[in-house]
Amino acid sequence: MPDTVTTHIWIADIWPTLRSTMLAPGGWLVPVLHDHDLAIRDGRAYALLMKKLGPWPDVVEWFVPAWKCSREEPPMPVRNVMFLGRAKATASCAAIGAQATWLESNAHGRFDDKPDGRAADSVRYRLPSGEEQVFTCHELERRDQVRRCDRDYGVLLMRRGQVLGVECLVIGIGGLRTLGTLLLTIVLCDDALRAELARKVQALLPWRSGMRPEDSAEVCVEFVVDGSDALTNILNRPVFTFEVVAAAVAGADPAVRISPLREGVLFPDGNGGGTLRAQSFSAIQIPRARYELLRQLVEQPRECTVADLCRELKITERALRVRIHHLNDDLHPLLRGLDVRRVVQKDRADGRYHLVKNIRITLAAAETVT
Repeated sequence: MPDTVTTHIWIADIWPTLRSTMLAPGGWLVPVLHDHDLAIRDGRAYALLMKKLGPWPDVVEWFVPAWKCSREEPPMPVRNVMFLGRAKATASCAAIGAQATWLESNAHGRFDDKPDGRAADSVRYRLPSGEEQVFTCHELERRDQVRRCDRDYGVLLMRRGQVLGVECLVIGIGGLRTLGTLLLTIVLCDDALRAELARKVQALLPWRSGMRPEDSAEVCVEFVVDGSDALTNILNRPVFTFEVVAAAVAGADPAVRISPLREGVLFPDGNGGGTLRAQSFSAIQIPRARYELLRQLVEQPRECTVADLCRELKITERALRVRIHHLNDDLHPLLRGLDVRRVVQKDRADGRYHLVKNIRITLAAAETVT
């Protein structure tokens, strides 16, 4: 890319850029995930992407089972690959698994996939200082195995290099959930939204000479949908906001957004304890002994004097001090980047304990259990 470029024009012009940088010979192979029936959001994303690539004569879509072994051969050589959905979901496919693993393992963002194989609900970025910032989905509600998120993250990955001795150009368009995949595809397929995306990347990671997006680039985008009604109607009327929270381009250090406000949701676990899920942080397990204390601080902030808490928790004042000390240890990760020492503090004026103002915690719906 010429040194005269002063903005991330490669994003605004991503489709002609990909068309011009594809490796010859061969066209684009577009693996699309399927798991039983194609999920409707993924199906909508697939339709949008195929419409955008429609004028290209050398695009071949190929449906691949998600998270399952497959030895089926693709309909064309694997050189230019565009994954729709998490690339890792195809890692067990013999034909493209190496490309999928290579793309995500070389990314700056690390997906926090579960030990049992479940897909991540968060992605983490390490700053040049060594600190980490974690971006996590926000669940609007959870019923049985169905989770509805009104905040999700989509990650665009682009990388060119050698995979198993073959030069490849590999692209990934995927969200932590189907919402992120759909909304990232909508943005990339819309000229005005794509130009806005380029401006937001420029604001976080200003262009400078020496950047090489043709070698590798990465953009993590936060998507927010305003409430349950908007989420229900997202396929018919996609109304949402988005912000770039991380960006990386070959030839420069990655840039990551750091928020001074910590927002979290406290989920009960059904056994007296719970889990605190805060945006940009790993989940924090709250033991039974401290869960009720934290719940009281969140639910009844005006009734948190020493006498109030001792009465509600049925403990002595000395035991309360010990419990607050341990709760502050539990919540200490939330203080990263803040100029404060404790999450739970005591107001000398009225004698009430309270959460530091930079941290806001809400209680999950009563029927929601982690």
